[in-house]
Amino acid sequence: SSKKLEIEDIEKIEDYLGIKLPKDLKDLYLKSNGGELDDEKCVFLDDDENDYSVKTFLPIKYKRTEGDQLLESNTHFFVKEKKLISDNFIVFAIDWGGFPYCLDTISNKIYFANVENEDIEDRMIFISNTLDEFINGMKTEEETY
Repeated sequence: SSKKLEIEDIEKIEDYLGIKLPKDLKDLYLKSNGGELDDEKCVFLDDDENDYSVKTFLPIKYKRTEGDQLLESNTHFFVKEKKLISDNFIVFAIDWGGFPYCLDTISNKIYFANVENEDIEDRMIFISNTLDEFINGMKTEEETY
């Protein structure tokens, strides 16, 4: 993961985005600031056996490498600039194509955003009831396929 965060770092991002991060997301970022999961776990299977690959969990404030993307800039881009995702979502991870994984700050559910879909109603694809369920449900590619 990237450089360790303090609660003040998260509060500044909340102010910048105009949204509060749910407790489970704050706890995750205070523990580990983005990056990859252990043991090469990068695939989530939803209840219908659809697979979703995660490239990386986006860090806040501190990039590990120059090519890294940040939670705050991705959320700002997709929500505020492009208006492809409604403002109750936080972009916390991306897939290999740069498509975002989002946490709904109202329901705390996890969605995959198919930002190429023209219909905003069908753009957000529900994949998990909680962040913990999403993370704990991750599998390696070998386990998945």
